Amino acid sequence: MKKSIIALAALAFASCSPSLYQVDLDVRYPSSSGIEIPGKSVSVVCLNDGSAVDSLTLILANGFTQGIESMYYEGRQDIDILTMHKDPAGVYSNRDSLALLLMEVGTDVVFLLDVPRLNEDNCTQSIYAYDSQAALDTVKTFLSSGKLDITDEDWGPTARNFGKRMSSPLASNWKHERHSLIYYDDLDSRWVTAVIEARDMNWKKAVETWLQMTKGKQRSYEKRSALYYNLAVGCYMLDAFELASEWLDRSDAEMKLPMSTTLRSRIKARRTR
Repeated sequence: MKKSIIALAALAFASCSPSLYQVDLDVRYPSSSGIEIPGKSVSVVCLNDGSAVDSLTLILANGFTQGIESMYYEGRQDIDILTMHKDPAGVYSNRDSLALLLMEVGTDVVFLLDVPRLNEDNCTQSIYAYDSQAALDTVKTFLSSGKLDITDEDWGPTARNFGKRMSSPLASNWKHERHSLIYYDDLDSRWVTAVIEARDMNWKKAVETWLQMTKGKQRSYEKRSALYYNLAVGCYMLDAFELASEWLDRSDAEMKLPMSTTLRSRIKARRTR
């Protein structure tokens, strides 16, 4: 999340009535590739076939890696680039092949760059990606194609930029969202405390406060619904989408709130493809 803007919308008609605290912020959605990189370790492996193209593959891999590092690692060189001889009989788009490679490199995600195909001044690069933590246990294949003339004297920087462009499908999408938190100005000050923690973008602490409140007796089904809904929002902000769905189910079971449907659709949209 980024660029958070907080606004208060007090809707209380009496001290025991609920109030809404509205949060406006930009939320990260999955990239168009379906590969989620934040919080994961990544490695890049180049296939070499012993030809003159091997040097081009390495430059493309460097550009591709720099693109990922600029998006998710603040430019730090945290991604290792490895090389591997290409077996002519190998099937590198196969899940078992990539899973074995992932075990060897020891990272959460591995990108395997095939030997690029050159046709006059055109370059086509196949990339196979395997994410050990993805919901779907499968290999994703990406194809990048564009003009690249390696007969040009200054083709190195051009090839590196080509590699950076290959990483563009991995960029996160950002969307502006407004979320409402419910609180009561009653004897339990934790309602307000949790909202203040959320206001300060300390969602983990806010969730802990709401969880403490579930241990006590909430005699009103409206308050139970509000509490569970707040927990769903908090888990959503922490990218814990399964937990967010579970808390939203509990909220709906007590009393379905008007904003429940919107939150549920957002949870579904942000889950990794």
